[in-house]
Amino acid sequence: MSRSLSGSPSPPTNGRVLLIEDHPVLRQLLTDLLVQDGYSVACATAQIPCGPFDIVLTDWLVPGLDVGPLVEAQLAADSRATCVVMSGYAVNLDQFPATLRPRLRFLAKPFSAAQLTECLSSLRSNS
Repeated sequence: MSRSLSGSPSPPTNGRVLLIEDHPVLRQLLTDLLVQDGYSVACATAQIPCGPFDIVLTDWLVPGLDVGPLVEAQLAADSRATCVVMSGYAVNLDQFPATLRPRLRFLAKPFSAAQLTECLSSLRSNS
């Protein structure tokens, strides 16, 4: 959480993020970046916490999770929610229903903090 000028925590300004990432170091790094950028972050690797979430930021290959249906369900549950799929492998977003695709982005690993920020900003401006 960010701090106000008085030193007390200020509420997140950019919304709630569900971060699904099985690698602990990357999960912590992404959490830190998101919190710095004003997001509230809930992390998951197997048990998915209850939403609603503004953004689902998920690795494509997570042991024990079928990410495609999970993404679809999260987006279907909230018409304002968006999703960023991260992977070191190509992911074809055409497998998702056409109505959901405008709220989806693919972010190829490895990526920079600036690329993540730009991706999230483009989702917010299109929603």
